[in-house]
Amino acid sequence: MLGETLPRAAWRGMGLFIVSLLPFQTAAEPLCVARGHSGAPVFSNLPDDGACSPLSLHGAPDARDPVASSARSRSSRPFERSVAVQARRYGVSQKLVHAVIQAESGGNPAAVSPKGAQGIMQLMPATARRFEVSDPLDPDQNIEGGVRYLSYLLDIYNGDTVRALAAYNAGEAAVRKHGGVPPYRETQDYVHKVLELAGNGPSRVRTTREGPTIPTAPAASVVRMLRGPGGTLRLEN
Repeated sequence: MLGETLPRAAWRGMGLFIVSLLPFQTAAEPLCVARGHSGAPVFSNLPDDGACSPLSLHGAPDARDPVASSARSRSSRPFERSVAVQARRYGVSQKLVHAVIQAESGGNPAAVSPKGAQGIMQLMPATARRFEVSDPLDPDQNIEGGVRYLSYLLDIYNGDTVRALAAYNAGEAAVRKHGGVPPYRETQDYVHKVLELAGNGPSRVRTTREGPTIPTAPAASVVRMLRGPGGTLRLEN
């Protein structure tokens, strides 16, 4: 999705390019964005037919944009207030918290894993005790405990989100042992998924055996302007 696959610099460049087209628009024909047949985002000045949403030029797609991915999935929205409160309290990105919730439990506060992780953010019993969560199946308590844990991990890894997520999934001992993301397929897939849901991907998470434990920046896409029947303008990557 364009908001996820293009780096910020590319978005800024595209924004300037689109802005340059604005003098040619009419009030009745705002630029909008939809998903093309190939799956690529398509920009058009066609009237909105319900499948094309107004384009935001603020560096990322509009929240109503059908091709924009948000970690705030339907399953986590009932807990959005709790997420917002705890994210502000502990200095963690709300998008990251929503992404972890989606990846861990799909927003199910009663989820229990075969390994014993419990609740909406899948806290292990020892982690729940460590962060003073008396009832892991209470979503508010679980979210507070999970966000506190994420905040702690981000602190000890100096803001390295990749290592923090790897430790959330595989444990701090595994990250310490391998000097970064452990070479476990489950953990690598988990980090990749959370980064995508949080809007930082898609990314390839490399283990310490292959190189630095950072997501590989996606390559910028080429944007083409096409003129359709009747003089309509289309931009696509």
